Amino acid sequence: MPERGPLKSRISALVVAAGLLFQAATLHAQQTAILPEPRALTAFAAADGYADMTPDRYGTPASPKTDELGLYLLLRMFRTTCMGLERGKSLADVMPKDFFVTGSSRYLLGPDATPKGETIVLSSTGDIALDEDKGHPAIWIEPKAQSVVCSAQWRMPTQITPEQQAIYAGFLSDWVPFELALVRATRPIDGTDPGVTALIEGDRPCGDAWCPVSILYSLRRGDISLKTVLNTATINGMP
Repeated sequence: MPERGPLKSRISALVVAAGLLFQAATLHAQQTAILPEPRALTAFAAADGYADMTPDRYGTPASPKTDELGLYLLLRMFRTTCMGLERGKSLADVMPKDFFVTGSSRYLLGPDATPKGETIVLSSTGDIALDEDKGHPAIWIEPKAQSVVCSAQWRMPTQITPEQQAIYAGFLSDWVPFELALVRATRPIDGTDPGVTALIEGDRPCGDAWCPVSILYSLRRGDISLKTVLNTATINGMP
């Protein structure tokens, strides 16, 4: 079984690089106080946009690095775009640089496809085959009757080693729920390391409600999906 020892130090490096460390004294003072929100929300409130993510280390939203920093960039895209919409920002404000809007039918079937429904995709190519072949993430935004479903999806462009798979599984199963302040809905399996294929479901605080989140990955294929329901009706509505 691959050694997971380096995971904690690598994850710490991610947070240090993003400038989002907890302040120990503040957290200690809060431990005996009733809080208005989960501490993770306060600690990661600044995790928005890409100013602190240099392309030489993280890659770009169109082409993240195929490593832990690239995973963190995907999480930042998810937070900035999906939760930015939830806070009432416009699509233009939250769309990553070099991305554009296309309908899901044309994204899946090509430019001659007849648009159907209201689902839109933010992509740097407008073509799912190109995105999956070249390792470009895409963001899906699907309006529903009383909410919006938003997801960031990425197929990594290169095959990753078993050691990397174990590290990435730890990031997706441990770090992502922690940063999003998730209350898990799926039961963890005691005494085992995270699998390289998994579906993790949980609920995150969203205004005065709880919004479902799913983390789906198959690391042998390099497929990763982060998805959430947005509480647009309660917070600010869709732009």
